[in-house]
Amino acid sequence: MIMSQGFACESLDEMVDVLPLIENLDRRECRAAFEKRFSVERMTDRYHHLYERLISAARPPRLSNDLSPQEVQSLTRPMTV
Repeated sequence: MIMSQGFACESLDEMVDVLPLIENLDRRECRAAFEKRFSVERMTDRYHHLYERLISAARPPRLSNDLSPQEVQSLTRPMTV
């Protein structure tokens, strides 16, 4: 029996249970799956997407286009004290 996937365990007991199955893993297939999932290009794209989402979530909401020029000016002029 040849297996092409690894094992995701949630406890030490689960790790012990799958230990005998390790000898059935195909190292070449594991390496190929790793290279596909964690290539520089894919990781860069995923981090870029994550950073864009975080930045978008941190931005204040945009002003509505329905504001008059006077309303926009009142919002953007410095406050007097």
